[in-house]
Parts: sequence; C-alpha cells; structure tokens
Amino acid sequence: MARKRRRKFKQFNFNFHPKVTWMSVVIVLFAAGILVLWHFGYNCAVFTISQDTIKSNIPIGKAVETTMEKKSLFSLDADILAADIRRRHPEYKDVYVVKKFPSTVNVEIKRRVALAQIKGKLYYPLDSQAVIVDEGRSSPSQGLISIEISGHNDSFAKGYQIKDERLDRAFSLIETLQRENFLSEFSVKLINAVDPQAIYFLIGSLPQSGNRIPAQEEIKVIIGEDDFKSKVSLLKEVVNSKLKDKLSSVKYIDLRYKKVYVGFRR
Repeated sequence: MARKRRRKFKQFNFNFHPKVTWMSVVIVLFAAGILVLWHFGYNCAVFTISQDTIKSNIPIGKAVETTMEKKSLFSLDADILAADIRRRHPEYKDVYVVKKFPSTVNVEIKRRVALAQIKGKLYYPLDSQAVIVDEGRSSPSQGLISIEISGHNDSFAKGYQIKDERLDRAFSLIETLQRENFLSEFSVKLINAVDPQAIYFLIGSLPQSGNRIPAQEEIKVIIGEDDFKSKVSLLKEVVNSKLKDKLSSVKYIDLRYKKVYVGFRR
C-alpha cells in the first residue's frame, strides 16, 4: 500500500508597510474625530436655534419659527425652510435663508408688488406675474387699476396664479399707459378685457391735471386688442387738442378704426 503524502501548506508572510499602516490609523482616527465633533455639534446648546437667533426682515409667523426652534444649525436645511415659507406665504416672491454660526438663521424676504387688481366677486391685488398677493376686498384699493375678465371668479384666492391671455393684454395696456405718461394726466379706474377685440378702459380727471371731466363721470375709451402704443399716443392728441374744451360732454372714444369716433352725452 502506497504511503499518503502529507500536504504541505504554503506559508504567507504578511509584511505591513509602516507608512500604509500609519496612514490607515490616521484616517480612522480622523473619521472618528469628525463623528465625535458632529455628534457634539448636533447636540451642543451653542449651536441650538432659538427665537432670539432667528432674524428676518419681515415677520415670518410663529408656525415657521416653531419649525426651527430647538434644532441644531447643522440639521437645518435652508432650501427646505425657504420652500416652506413660500408655501405658507404666496405673497412672498423670493425667500433667502442663510445659516450663520453658531446658531443664527437670517431670513431675507422680498414681497410681491401689486401691479393691478382683478375684479371678481371681490377685488384681488395681483402682481406682474398674475399672482394674487392678498385676500379679496369688497371695495377697490386706491392706486390700483381694476381689471375685469370672465371665467375665473370661483378660482380667485391668495396665491392663485391667473393664466389668461386677456389678462396679459390688460397688463400690456397698463405698461403702455405708464410709458406714455398718460396716467400723469388722467386716472384709469377700470380695464375691461372680457372681449379681446373690444378692450376698453374708463378714464377720469386727476385733481392736479385740470382736465374737464366731471367728477362723477368717466369717459369710455375703446382701444381694441393691439397696437396700444400708437393708439394711446393718438388718444393723448385727441383729448389734449381736439376735445380739450369738450371733455365734460364726451361719453366715449373709439380708437379701433382709422377714424376716431367720439360719442357725446345728450
């Protein structure tokens, strides 16, 4: 019978390079240190946000402050906080949140500026992006031109963005009236854009202008849907020269055709 040979196992010699060993130890200790510092910072009172360390140029409300209080500055997500403030306050256009060590949170807010007001069941102020910036009021706000369109009355609410081409035309008309300095001579109380082909606005006198439109009367100006710049320029020429002494009896001015049509009160 043949003898069984014993298996010889190879021997491996593990030689640790001193530099690699020390580098590994340093990395482990560094990671452990970072973990300890993070745990310390997360729970240390020095880095805890309080009501006194929340700074804002505009009051952000107790509900928002509560979401930050007693939290560590390290755990606060500035982007999520800014999005939460915008959700709670649609009247804010831009919200910037900056964390400042050890525990301060600076909130910089830019409000939306009302350009006009939409007329529905109530009067709602809205900005140039057609976002309603405040609750509705039963009477129009002074200094804001009212715009009337149809089909959105039940949707009007704070934060709602109106998407309607007729509203875009009304904004374009307001822009033209401002650029042509028409609003320095006359007041415009209402723009009716229900029918795009027959957009009209109502004008009255400004106290300082000296124009002779009776205080309780208004002139209806039918301007149509396009070419606002040339039509407003023509309107200024008509009212300041041809109709200057007759404004008190003018009922409407129609600018939709090559010839300007004027209607008088009887």
